Amino acid sequence: MLDAERRNDSFFSALTHPTRRLTNLEKVLGGLGIVLLLLASTFIGLFAGAEHALKKEKQNGGYHTVTQIISATHTATHSGSSTTAPAPTGSPHKVRSAVEASDEPYSR
Repeated sequence: MLDAERRNDSFFSALTHPTRRLTNLEKVLGGLGIVLLLLASTFIGLFAGAEHALKKEKQNGGYHTVTQIISATHTATHSGSSTTAPAPTGSPHKVRSAVEASDEPYSR
């Protein structure tokens, strides 16, 4: 083709019939760009749909938030000091030795 004929072609025919072949890097980058555009449009659509559904539910009065707070407090205090009890003052009954108690049968 001549340059004069090439200038008369439309924009889309120039895209479909390039003058040189694309390199592998250009092909990979082009494919990656298309994949990223599809991925972005998918997530944008999902986000917009969720926002629309929430807005619609809120307008119908079906959107309520319930907050419940439960708290518990436990406090334990331990001291390291010890106290001693006073010595016993004596028994109200006569204390018998173990030998005397074993000689008699149960007398109580």
